Amino acid sequence: MRILVVSPFPVERNALRRLLEDDGYELAAVATRDEGLALIATESPDVIIADAQVVGGDGQRFVRDAIDHGHRGRVILMCSREGGCAQSGVACLTKPFEIALLRRCLATPETRVA
Repeated sequence: MRILVVSPFPVERNALRRLLEDDGYELAAVATRDEGLALIATESPDVIIADAQVVGGDGQRFVRDAIDHGHRGRVILMCSREGGCAQSGVACLTKPFEIALLRRCLATPETRVA
């Protein structure tokens, strides 16, 4: 499974890269909304994990833009406050979260956006 992580926080990107690659996932990690949208077109990720405060736009807008750019896979938003992205219609993890919770989200098909 190919995963795209979009987060302006290098520590967050690096931690997710290590954990998810150790789990056998292929992973690309970028810092900005525009980098993420560009990779959607070339990499066709199965899952996008995005920080709700993505640089250059909010997480919910990024989800809409990802769909407009052809993404039909799952989207998981990471938020810093409880219910911070609840209206987005996608899976939401409130930070800090346990990696086991992220693993469950990755294994759950109802996090689809399309």
